[in-house]
Amino acid sequence: RTLGHVLSQRGNHDEAASLMQQARAMDPLDPMAHALSGQVAFQAGRYAESLDHAERALALAPAFWVGHMVRGQTLERLDRLDDAVAALSE
Repeated sequence: RTLGHVLSQRGNHDEAASLMQQARAMDPLDPMAHALSGQVAFQAGRYAESLDHAERALALAPAFWVGHMVRGQTLERLDRLDDAVAALSE
């Protein structure tokens, strides 16, 4: 999952998404795999997908700060500012 995040940072979004899919398949109950998948989708401009991954991470671990951060930044990008502030305040 870390390699996927690094590849996404470098602009290799498709390869990163593939690695994140593998990470989620290997451990579907890992909230970090879902949160980082959300970050990878966010960096690729796939905001609906990013929000979905962040919400899956939070369903697994409601207090997980990385999930809240990804959810908040995605909501901000979707111009849902009140929701973004609420997500980042949780």
